[in-house]
Amino acid sequence: PDAPTLDAACGGTAVESLRIVDADLEAERARYATAAEGPIELVTIGAPHASIHQIQEVAELLGARSTRDGVKFTLTTNRSNHALAQASGLVARLEGAGVHVTADRMCFGCDLAAPKYGNKVVLATNSLKVALSAPGTREVKVCYGTTRQCVEAAVTGIWSNERNTT
Repeated sequence: PDAPTLDAACGGTAVESLRIVDADLEAERARYATAAEGPIELVTIGAPHASIHQIQEVAELLGARSTRDGVKFTLTTNRSNHALAQASGLVARLEGAGVHVTADRMCFGCDLAAPKYGNKVVLATNSLKVALSAPGTREVKVCYGTTRQCVEAAVTGIWSNERNTT
């Protein structure tokens, strides 16, 4: 970051420019999804830990709605962001809507250890880390997409592959 030019930062080596567009992101989401549209049981956001802006985004997307009965929605952040979210009222707002907000945990693994889920649970996430690791945990199927898709799945209990959202 302290280099005066891009050339100086790269040691004189040419750097290829790459433009990533929404279609590229959607293709990668489809590549790592192991489940199609349909019912989901778990939603997890925050792997790696959600930023304060991501926590605000989830609260805004939820609005006055709550999670659907039977859908467990976990949002994991770090202690600093949890403290900020708690002080601003976001944690209370999210928990009131049915979102389980934790600090410094990897919640989807904790959820899958619960006997009530058994094998072949369907999990929705916006995290590539979860999309890559969850299928190896008790045969989890993953719906991988945007934060908006995850929130909608938590509210409706149904995953939609409509990806014209953020």
